[in-house]
Amino acid sequence: MPPAEPHPTEHLPFAIDPTAAERRTRDWIAREAAGAELAHFRARYVPFFLFDASAEGSYRGAPRVRRTVTRVLRGLRTPSGYALEQRGTEESFAASRSGEVRLPRETLHVPAVRDLPNRAVAALHFGAFGELRPLPAEDELGIDVQRVTRGVEEAREIAETALLARLQTAAEKALGGREPRLDELQPRFAIERERLVLLPVYAGTLRREGREHGIALDGRSGVVACDLPDAERRRGHFPLRWLALAFGLLLTAVELTVVQGLELDDLLAIGVVLASLGLSFAEFLYLHTRLAWPLLAIALLGLATLELALLQALGASAGLLFALGAVLFVLLALLLIASFPSRERR
Repeated sequence: MPPAEPHPTEHLPFAIDPTAAERRTRDWIAREAAGAELAHFRARYVPFFLFDASAEGSYRGAPRVRRTVTRVLRGLRTPSGYALEQRGTEESFAASRSGEVRLPRETLHVPAVRDLPNRAVAALHFGAFGELRPLPAEDELGIDVQRVTRGVEEAREIAETALLARLQTAAEKALGGREPRLDELQPRFAIERERLVLLPVYAGTLRREGREHGIALDGRSGVVACDLPDAERRRGHFPLRWLALAFGLLLTAVELTVVQGLELDDLLAIGVVLASLGLSFAEFLYLHTRLAWPLLAIALLGLATLELALLQALGASAGLLFALGAVLFVLLALLLIASFPSRERR
C-alpha cells in the first residue's frame, strides 16, 4: 500500500484582504513590468513543509599553484658570451587552510506540491512563522487549498540541497574565493523539527506580449514574486514612455523654431533647447528604468525658469509660445503623474 498522504496541521491566516493584495500586485507590475495584464488573481492556501534546520561543515583546501620559472645556469655561456637559461614548470602548494563553517538555525520552507500551477509561489520569501495556528476544517477556511503531492523525504532532500549550497558559499569565502570540492567539504545537517503547514498566497498570471508568467503575493507580508526574467523587467509602459518622448521632442522643435527667428542671447536659446530635450529624455528614462527622477525634477525646474526668461525676452509675441509650452508642459506633467504607482506603506 502506498504511504498515507500527509495532512497539514497548522496554518497562517491571511493578513491582507483581496482588494489590498490586488492593489499591491498592480503597483508592483506598474514599477517592474509596466504594460502587463494581471489575470486569474485569487487567494489560496498552499501546503509547505517547514524545516527548522542548521548545518555545519569542515573544509580543508590546499590549492595548487602552477607557474613557469626561468633559471640562469651560472658559469655556462655560449661561445658568443650569452648566459644559458633554462625554462621549466614547477608546482608549489599554498599553505593548507582548514576550518569549520556553520549556518545558524533557520526555518526552510519547501512546497509540498511537486508541480505548482504557479512557479512564482515557490520563490516567495515568507517572513516569521511564529503566528501559526491550529488548522480548522477545510470548509471553515473558506479558501481553496492545494493538494499535497510531495513526500516529506523528497522535501527534506530539497532543504538539505539548499543548505549545502549555502555551506559551499560560506566555505568559498573562507578559502579566498575558491569554491571547495565536495570531497573537501564534509557537511552535517541537523533538522530539529519538521511540519506541514498551509501558507496564505495570492497567485495569478501576468500576460505580456503574448506570453504568460506566474506572479504571487505573500498573504502575510505582501512580498511579491514573479517568474518574469530580470531582463524583461522595468521596460516601462510602451505608450507612456514613447508619448512622453514625442511630446518632449515636439516641444523642443517648437521652441527651436521660434528661437531661430529671434535675436536672443545664445546661452538662453541653448538653455531652452537643452532643457526641453532633458525633460523629454528624463521622462523617457523614468518610465523606462525608474532611475532618472532627479534628472526629471531638475529638467522641470530648469524648463520652467527658462520659459519665463524666454517669455520676458519675447515680450508681446510670447502668447503663442506660452500657450503651446503650457499645454505640452501640462501633458508631460500628467504623464509623469500617471507613471507613479500608488505608494502604500508596506
